[in-house]
Amino acid sequence: IEWLSGFRPVGEKGPASDEYDRKRAQVLEKLRDLNLLKKADIEEYGLVHDALHPKSQRRFDFFTSWDPAALEGRDSQWMKPIHRAIRSDREEKEEKFEMVLKAGMEYFPERLGFLFCKKDGISACKKAFDEIGVDKAMKIIRTCIPPSDNHPILHHAIRHAPDLENDIGQCYPDATFLRDTTGHILPQVEFYMNLRRGKRAFQHNSSFFIRATYCLTSNTNRTSRTLIVDQVWLTY
Repeated sequence: IEWLSGFRPVGEKGPASDEYDRKRAQVLEKLRDLNLLKKADIEEYGLVHDALHPKSQRRFDFFTSWDPAALEGRDSQWMKPIHRAIRSDREEKEEKFEMVLKAGMEYFPERLGFLFCKKDGISACKKAFDEIGVDKAMKIIRTCIPPSDNHPILHHAIRHAPDLENDIGQCYPDATFLRDTTGHILPQVEFYMNLRRGKRAFQHNSSFFIRATYCLTSNTNRTSRTLIVDQVWLTY
């Protein structure tokens, strides 16, 4: 199975072709139909990692569509695929990063394809910026997470990677006006996270709390004021 999953089996010479990938994906499908390949094998043998290569796209799609949870890597012995894709000692970082993020957005759009999941305290997004470069990484992110799809990416950035907010905000200016799945607008999320991180205290930042008492929000048909102080004290 591992021999079939890798983009080029050990001992074989020459570049793998699209036909090579297609035929091996068909063999894997046949093995599944015969019950000789099981879903549990994907985790046990790290088959998503084996297939994580641009020349193994069909096999990668086969494994991730069968077991999307392999992209999450929760309780797994393997590194999350999105982090593996951008490891500094790997080639084709850009293509691999796009492969994993695209698959992640297909099955886990609410988590933005694990773009902000962390390893050793560093988010995948930050790692991609460092390894690929901000411009190249943001081009891939915009391809996989189109601004027109209205995902609250800035809310995620503020929660999980506040140091990246400016870089991301330049490419997603309209995300400023979105609400997240809990109904919070961006200033609310920023206010909550500043409190949670202990960066603001009323004694030294009274004006911050006063300005946050009312938050001006825009809807398509009207502008309304939303009282958020009571919510803040309940969650603080």
